[in-house]
Amino acid sequence: MPIDLSAEEFRRLGYRAVDLLTEQFAALADGPCRTAVPDAERRALVEQPVPLHGADPDAVLDDVASTILPYPMGNRLQCSLRRQFCVSSISKHSRNDSPHFP
Repeated sequence: MPIDLSAEEFRRLGYRAVDLLTEQFAALADGPCRTAVPDAERRALVEQPVPLHGADPDAVLDDVASTILPYPMGNRLQCSLRRQFCVSSISKHSRNDSPHFP
């Protein structure tokens, strides 16, 4: 089944998804490495029926933002350390003296 969205709507939703992920990555250093999903939330997610029809894309992104992104599954610390290392490494080298930037 083809996606029934205009190019403009598809682009807007893509930018919104990227914005959600950007906010998540920007907060990596400030959050815990793991956040357990509360039992009630987990139960509600597992017990909800499988959708039989498509949903409004904005509602899907709202749902991801409120029910999935708040509960990192252990990769936050690794990503944060990797990001700090990359920023530190890049700032130590300029394009003129780094072999990685010809």
